[in-house]
Amino acid sequence: MEKPQVYEGTEPYIFVSYAHAISERALKIIRLLSSAGYRLWYDEGLVVGKAYADLIAEKIEKCSVFLCLLTNDYGESAFCRYEFNFALEILHKECIPVYLDEIENVTLPGGIRMRLAGIHAVEVCSDREQILSALKKSRSAYACLEKNAELIDTDIGKKGNIQETVNTRMPEEKPFDKGIKVSETEEKKNSKSTKKKSKIALLFIIILVVIAGVGLYLNNTDKSNKSKSKDEINTGTDGIPKKSIEIIVDMNDETDSTTE
Repeated sequence: MEKPQVYEGTEPYIFVSYAHAISERALKIIRLLSSAGYRLWYDEGLVVGKAYADLIAEKIEKCSVFLCLLTNDYGESAFCRYEFNFALEILHKECIPVYLDEIENVTLPGGIRMRLAGIHAVEVCSDREQILSALKKSRSAYACLEKNAELIDTDIGKKGNIQETVNTRMPEEKPFDKGIKVSETEEKKNSKSTKKKSKIALLFIIILVVIAGVGLYLNNTDKSNKSKSKDEINTGTDGIPKKSIEIIVDMNDETDSTTE
C-alpha cells in the first residue's frame, strides 16, 4: 500500500514521532490521520544527502502539534527520546501522546513519564478512531486540517465538510485560554464599573476641597476676631490708644507741678 504523502509547505502540520521498530503499526495511524485530512510530517520526508538530525529538528521547530506513538520501543530508542525532549522541554510544543498498546504494558523512561504526567494521553490499542476524537479537541490540531477535508464524527458516525462543521469541531473557549477576547457584555460591565468608580472618586475629591475651604475660612475668621479683641483692649473709650492717653496724663501732671 502506498505511504501517505508527507506535507511540505508553510501551513500548520502535525509531526509524528515513533520508533522504527513499529513502522508498520505507525503507518496505520498515519494513514488514518491523512485520510481524515490532516497535514502530517513523518520520517518518510527524510532527504538523501541531508543530515537527518538537522532536518528532523527543523520540522519539529515548525510543527504545530507533536504527536508521539508510544510503545516500549519508543522509550528504548535514543532518537525518539531526543525528539521528545526537544519538542517538549526546549520548544514547549503541544504534545498529543498516543499509546498503541495498553498503557500499563508500556514501559517508558522516568523523564518521559514525568513529562507526560500532566498531559492527557490517548489509548488506541482497541479503537484507532479515539485519536480522531482527541485531535478534534485540540485547536492547534484543527489548524492542521486541509480546508477541503472531511471530518469523521466518531460520536454519531457521520462525515461532514470542515466548513459545515466548524462550530461543532472547534473546542470551547475557556477564560484561561490565550488570546481569548472579553465578551461585549463583560466589556460594558467593566466600563460601567470604571465610570462609577470615577464618579465616586470625583465626589470624594470635591468633599475634601469643600472641607479644606471651610476650615481655611474658619481659621481666617478666628484670627481676625483675635486681632480685633487686641485692638479693643489697647484702645480707650474715645478711640485714642491707651498709651497715648497715659502720655497725655503724664504731661498734664508735669504742667501742674511746674505751675505750682
